[in-house]
Amino acid sequence: MSKWGSRLRSSLTRARIADLLAVLAGGVYVIQNVVYAFAQMSEVDEGAYLYQGYLFVKGVYHPFQANGPWMYNPPLSYLFWGYLQEWFGPGLRTGRYGTIFLGILMLLAIWIAARRLGGKWCAAAAVWAVAINPALIKLYSMAESQVLIACMLAWVLALVLGEKRPLWQVAASSILAGLILMTRHNLAPVLPILLVYIFWQHGNKAGWWALACGVLTVAVGHALYWPDILVIWTPWLPAKLTPFLDAFRTPQEGSVLLIPSGLLDRVLAFTAGFR
Repeated sequence: MSKWGSRLRSSLTRARIADLLAVLAGGVYVIQNVVYAFAQMSEVDEGAYLYQGYLFVKGVYHPFQANGPWMYNPPLSYLFWGYLQEWFGPGLRTGRYGTIFLGILMLLAIWIAARRLGGKWCAAAAVWAVAINPALIKLYSMAESQVLIACMLAWVLALVLGEKRPLWQVAASSILAGLILMTRHNLAPVLPILLVYIFWQHGNKAGWWALACGVLTVAVGHALYWPDILVIWTPWLPAKLTPFLDAFRTPQEGSVLLIPSGLLDRVLAFTAGFR
């Protein structure tokens, strides 16, 4: 009996150590996040998200308004920061505090998903993998769509990965995937990939519920801004195949276009992004 008790105590001790290491990693992340949040100069994209979002929430403009602020992402990437400023006061500081909060939520989701798949030590390692990446933390310390997307993606995985997930969590993950599309439309593949996984892992019932929730989320988001929201999709669709969208295309006369990069530059950009 003593032998089994000793093993149990040893196992519990190791589990506590793993949890403490995960908490320590979270602290390391937050400290860096705070330092970068108050040390970095702002940039154009961050100012656009904050200022345009605030104008939208205040009703000065509305998303995709004619002759209004230009939007190169769906509405949620602006409205999130706008409502944050509406609730806690306008300004850069509010946005930077928001990044700290989103970072903590992201780490929690990573820890939950990794613990479910590989145990507490795997979860601690996953959190440390983020905490020792200062370039990533520096990016996530700015009030832009990247940190918001990272947090949402982490929770999509935390809700859906693993066996025998509750139906409400599977449905919530598909809703979040729909909201991701309404935040950055270049992540449109997330929802269909997620749905394929849900049908495969959780069965037809969960799959049809997820399909309905995800598609409804995207449909409602588009209906709220229809048809002006089509301006974000026209650059993705060949003009010759979709002449009915010409009214929503951005005029190119007088615009300054970037010089096309070479194949090597494109490969390097792809590998850096993949990493």
